[in-house]
Amino acid sequence: MKKLSDYLEKQTKLLLADSIGKMTKNIEFFFKQTKHLREYKAKDVALLRSEYVSNPCWIAMATAFKMRQKLDSMSLKSKERFRALGTLNPTQARAMVEATSFSDADPLDGLYLSGWQEASSGENTYAAMFPDQSIYPVNSVPEKIKKINTVLHAADRIKTQQLQSKKTKKEVKEALKKIDYQSPIIADIEAGFGQEIHTFQLALECIKSGAACLHLEDQDGSLKKCGHMGGKVKVPMHQYITKLKAVRLAADVLGTNTVIIGRTDARGTRLINSVSDDRDDKFCMKELKKSAIFTHPAAIKNELNSTALWNKLLESPYVDLYSLNNQDIPILSSSLRTQLMQAETDSTIYEKLIKQFQNKLSLNEKQARVLFHIISASDYLRTKDGYYRYQAGLDAAIEVAISISPYVDLIWFETSNPDLEEAKQFAKAVHKKYPKQAFHYNCSPSFNWSKHFKKIHKKNWKKELETFNEKLAQYGFKSQKITLFGMHVVNQAIKERVIDYQKRNMAAYSELQDAEKKSGNRSFEHQSFVGVDVWSAITELCAGAGSELLANSGDSATMDQFN
Repeated sequence: MKKLSDYLEKQTKLLLADSIGKMTKNIEFFFKQTKHLREYKAKDVALLRSEYVSNPCWIAMATAFKMRQKLDSMSLKSKERFRALGTLNPTQARAMVEATSFSDADPLDGLYLSGWQEASSGENTYAAMFPDQSIYPVNSVPEKIKKINTVLHAADRIKTQQLQSKKTKKEVKEALKKIDYQSPIIADIEAGFGQEIHTFQLALECIKSGAACLHLEDQDGSLKKCGHMGGKVKVPMHQYITKLKAVRLAADVLGTNTVIIGRTDARGTRLINSVSDDRDDKFCMKELKKSAIFTHPAAIKNELNSTALWNKLLESPYVDLYSLNNQDIPILSSSLRTQLMQAETDSTIYEKLIKQFQNKLSLNEKQARVLFHIISASDYLRTKDGYYRYQAGLDAAIEVAISISPYVDLIWFETSNPDLEEAKQFAKAVHKKYPKQAFHYNCSPSFNWSKHFKKIHKKNWKKELETFNEKLAQYGFKSQKITLFGMHVVNQAIKERVIDYQKRNMAAYSELQDAEKKSGNRSFEHQSFVGVDVWSAITELCAGAGSELLANSGDSATMDQFN
């Protein structure tokens, strides 16, 4: 296994060059090393870098290295997975990193920075609260990453001081040694807050702030919604891929091997803003209008029995009924739309479809060709806002996944329920083309977990819930997270403690302190928790030994009460 220090040294050297030619060669080596699909050249990246040597993105380099080591060490069919939880702020991030140090539980693999939590917390750079609709400012997530890493860096400095201190108990030192404060952060860049140039800049800022991994979704950024809201609008496949390339380009410019998660909302998104990509076209609804058949010249000339044909079409596999505003609208079936697309470039498929029309709809050859012409001219079904109606579902999500696989490290398809069978079908379909593709799963708080599992698994619901993550991992979902973990934990914990205090006063608070001490929670002694001993050491170094300015000594210092 590679050593982190060796890796950082080599990657830093690749960033140093005294000419475009040398830089290009270094980037070519980096391309070979990282093996990602790129449709631009090393020189293109070199020309986007500044001549001036700036600070390498060591935190992003180091944490991406750690995340990749974990992901690469796991078999695709093993129960292992990379586990992350959503943090609301830097204090929570630190608590999550430290949480398992006094227990036999494995530490978290990483932290998750959710756009939902950033919007809702009032900690975004507008200092306001919003729903998850990309209303908060674009710099909010990069700034939060920066704050989290700054606090974790400070906590690591405190750890170093406490490991050297004679005052620190042996068991505390052993616990401290288990803590790795340089934790990979998975950051939500939503739909990129614009087009490829906006996505590039946002990715750049997140990586500079120290993100290990970024995820980008295929929604229209100007209409973006939480994956578990309505009103979402998908973008065409090529536009989404363009923005995914922008994320990789940003990482290449900074010289980091950033992990990229591609998220699709195609399973539940009912609208798309363009029909400019053939890969989307087969999921875009086309309305079969009765008037198109009854007013066709062939029908007027009695060469086509329009009434009989219309009735047969409604009962055939070529037409589905789409319910909209309490009306059933005839639309071309998904399979027919696919065949029509293929028939445009393949005469064999065209002739085969003509034969099918003849046999299944009792038409002669001329009538079948007329029908083909009518159906091919069907209009897309659109909303009054001009958006196209999209046939969302698992097949659509699979199509996106297969299309983006070459451009991403992990694929996340957003779901509406924690459905293992659906996850299995998704993974199986993608693995037919890309057998080594790993996936990311959102264990979302938007699901009512106990209600769902009780309904599906009855008496065995708890056991099934306990093994859910392991089974997911065995299907290839090697990265899993709970998005809003921090928000839900803090709201519930505060509610319980406030009620307890209101009823029992300081007796209730005293029990909180006892619980902190028993669990090894490092905030129990809050002065040393934030580094008073570190800063007292700085004072002593500058003011001299015996200074009465030290914050950790004197009659009014209460820290010894917690020893």
